[in-house]
Amino acid sequence: GVLGIVMVMLWISPLLALIALGVLPLFLWVGSNAKKLQRQTSNEEQKSLASLTTLMQETLSASGILLVKVFGRQKYVEARFERENQHLMKLAVRQLMLGRWFFLLIGLFFSITPALIYLVAGSQLMSHVPVLGRSMTIGIMFSFALLQGMLFFPVRRLLNVHVELQGALA
Repeated sequence: GVLGIVMVMLWISPLLALIALGVLPLFLWVGSNAKKLQRQTSNEEQKSLASLTTLMQETLSASGILLVKVFGRQKYVEARFERENQHLMKLAVRQLMLGRWFFLLIGLFFSITPALIYLVAGSQLMSHVPVLGRSMTIGIMFSFALLQGMLFFPVRRLLNVHVELQGALA
């Protein structure tokens, strides 16, 4: 599948294949950094959720309510719950924003690369200068763009699954 697509891309136009494949390390780097941030935030979120759950179990049980009332700790418990709840909310929002920024960047890369391919192929087409013995035609340009789409679709899916998996692992 993927290896065959890469080989055909190299056969059609080594220059365009180099451009198309040159962005893949950047995708992998962004994916790796997103994975680290996602895992770190997910771990913090799970710890905060555990702390909030523990606090609720300690203070909302029959004995917990009695102890809070006897020692006059209602304000303290409310403030502690508010702090922990706010912290959990901030982590959840951060987690969502990390995912949105990651997918925004990936979408940007996947949008810019075909435009770059069309720019280079179009300039070759307009100049009628053969590259590595092959002249660019409209058919070659669109065939290459189609192959690039076929290559990037599984890569995009793998990146999506990878980020979701990292969140689930945490």
